[in-house]
Amino acid sequence: MKRQRGHRLDVMFEEEEDFEPVRVRRNRARNESMDDARAAWEPVVCSQCGEDHPDTSRVRLRRTTHGIEARCSVCGAVAARYAAGVWTS
Repeated sequence: MKRQRGHRLDVMFEEEEDFEPVRVRRNRARNESMDDARAAWEPVVCSQCGEDHPDTSRVRLRRTTHGIEARCSVCGAVAARYAAGVWTS
């Protein structure tokens, strides 16, 4: 037997009836640019394996909800994070 899911819709709307606007969930995360992150790169040493990363060629940049993170190409640990225009390690 097929279940009826959801609510029954009333197709007879009255014109005088006010409807509440639908709330939209806003993305509050700041969208960081990968080009800006590459341009602002600062030399970083990985805290896990000690590998030196003088430029972005030896890290993998990945976009996250809070910004951009640079992962070490040797051990895979997060070497640095980029948010609000600043790299932090």
